[in-house]
Amino acid sequence: MRNFLFVLFVLILSGCLPAPQGAVSHNGSADIATLVVRGEAKVLAKPDQVEMTLEAVTSAADAETALRDNSRAMETLIQLLQAAGVPTQDYRTGQFSIQPQWSRPPQPAPANWVTEVVAYRVSNNLLISTRQIALAGKLLTLAQQAGVNRAGNLNFSLADPEAASLEAIAAATARAHQRALILAEAAGGKLGRLLEARVEESGHFPEPRMLMAQAASAREGVGAVPIVAGDVEVSAAVVLTYHLAEE
Repeated sequence: MRNFLFVLFVLILSGCLPAPQGAVSHNGSADIATLVVRGEAKVLAKPDQVEMTLEAVTSAADAETALRDNSRAMETLIQLLQAAGVPTQDYRTGQFSIQPQWSRPPQPAPANWVTEVVAYRVSNNLLISTRQIALAGKLLTLAQQAGVNRAGNLNFSLADPEAASLEAIAAATARAHQRALILAEAAGGKLGRLLEARVEESGHFPEPRMLMAQAASAREGVGAVPIVAGDVEVSAAVVLTYHLAEE
């Protein structure tokens, strides 16, 4: 068994064996063997922020009527939000548009047929981002009561993911170090000093991901729409490089 480990150690040092979770290499310039390992970890955190988009879409034969109906719905929604205790800094207008709706050609279309405006469509959406996640279900109900007929982009997240990110990095580092100890022993060597440690990331903290969110259709007379926020998952990966000393 000892001979087998010695042969395995020699093959790894020569670069003949790939090692996706840990690699041993020989540094010709410094004449030292190094061991490179990668560790990953995920942590779960309770969300403290909810985001959603509430949109009012209205149509009418003339633009003035469509705009009036739309404005009435959005004004009612804002009043309901204020009454529910949602501060004004937690919501803002996202997109607003007025678009003509054109007639469709009959089949078959006569040679002199010309398209014309038959209605106007007004769309106005409100982007909500609030720390009051307990209000998530109530916000959907208030939107329905105000006549706002579309809701989407429901997402639970962390307002500041740094603490969870640091916890994930610490766990990933511990896992990588444990792998390095096991690999060094299996290769017949001894784990030396740490030469390099780096976090694998794309220039930003790992993005929180909503694990679960459910919403039932709001019905008149129903209280808050049932919402299950679940947990937010934050992940991290680290790469450690050690000096691999002889036993």
